[in-house]
Amino acid sequence: MSSAKKKAATRKFSAKKAKRERLPMLVGLVGPSGSGKTYSALRLATGMQKAVGGKIFVIDTEARRSLHYADDFDFEHVELEAPFGSSDYVEVIQYCVAQGATIVIVDSMSHEHEGPGGHLEFHDAELDRLAGDNYEKRNKMTFTAWIKPKAERRKLIDTVLRLGVNGIFCFRAKEKIKIVTRRDPLSLGWQPIAGDEFIYEMLVACLLYPGANGVPNWAPDMASERAILKKPAHLAEVFKDGEPLSEAVGEALAAWAAGDSKPTKPKAKGKEKAKEKPAKSVKPPKELAGVLRSLRAARSTASLERIRDEWSTHPWGIPDRKKLSEVYSTRLRALSKDETTEEPENEKNVCGSGPPGSECMQEPGHDGMCDLEAEEARVLADEGVTCGKGPTNHECRQYADHDGDCDWKLNRTAQESEGQGSFL
Repeated sequence: MSSAKKKAATRKFSAKKAKRERLPMLVGLVGPSGSGKTYSALRLATGMQKAVGGKIFVIDTEARRSLHYADDFDFEHVELEAPFGSSDYVEVIQYCVAQGATIVIVDSMSHEHEGPGGHLEFHDAELDRLAGDNYEKRNKMTFTAWIKPKAERRKLIDTVLRLGVNGIFCFRAKEKIKIVTRRDPLSLGWQPIAGDEFIYEMLVACLLYPGANGVPNWAPDMASERAILKKPAHLAEVFKDGEPLSEAVGEALAAWAAGDSKPTKPKAKGKEKAKEKPAKSVKPPKELAGVLRSLRAARSTASLERIRDEWSTHPWGIPDRKKLSEVYSTRLRALSKDETTEEPENEKNVCGSGPPGSECMQEPGHDGMCDLEAEEARVLADEGVTCGKGPTNHECRQYADHDGDCDWKLNRTAQESEGQGSFL
């Protein structure tokens, strides 16, 4: 009997009263260096531990930076070195769970995206394998080369969801721009260095600005930054505007994920007491005003960061800390824009051949793109933006329909002429 004549098997279904069950609480912390991601993750995890018990494991890709807080928190430390492939993250997370972890902190998840052996390098390796140095073939195989890297990343996400442990994932952030043809670049604000798939799977996602000291910004001005945030309505009362991520917040989140019908409101204590009695700054108003003036008057990002480092550890009150964070972030944006458009001091442009403000640290007369050009080219590649002449994601920074060869071809030709022969 042919398969077409075989009677299809009848599928059976069942229905039962919907009841919320235990699920893993997955929290994403997005922010640049100095925003308080690691410390906030440890505070949240400590609170989660009160609700679910077990051990806290920290997977550290940041050169053992989490050990700075070993005297303040009780956790197991697991260092993950390169390569940072999706499969490597799967193995280390499975190891932590096998050792008794109930809460896993991954600091940082961004290495899986752009670190050595990570998602982007996997794609490059696949493109080399499929097309070699054949220009036309590389153009055709660009999307095909994403199949294996994306499949490995999907396995990683599925592993996190299947194991059922609470997870806190730290994502580095950088200010991104979107190139618009014949228009000024469009600022996208702070964006996570990660695949969109990860943010999608988070139950809660917070954005921490530079110098935020663990205080999320739940109402950024830019729509592209608001798109990062995830604060479900049934968990909204857990978070208070202007207050840092704390042990009480972590405990409330974990209790809800364990099956409590309603999230428990965090119990305020110390400086984080009820909103009607905010903590007062230990610094007199004149000193706060002086720091604010210094931030606004900073002439470079380096001096701005020095001011932040000097004052960020002081126990400012919540209103003062929020004001400092806003002023710091505003000034950082302005300086970042100025330093990429204005002529810098001679000592900043080390190589002497890059564009103004490149601060390229390569040797004078080097081949290929300067540091800033290479970083901007990677942003273009991430966004899928090209000049329109070369292959997809070929990292050409010239205008659409420009004359002559693309950057990609020029760099490759220069290398081959010197016997290097590698593909940029």
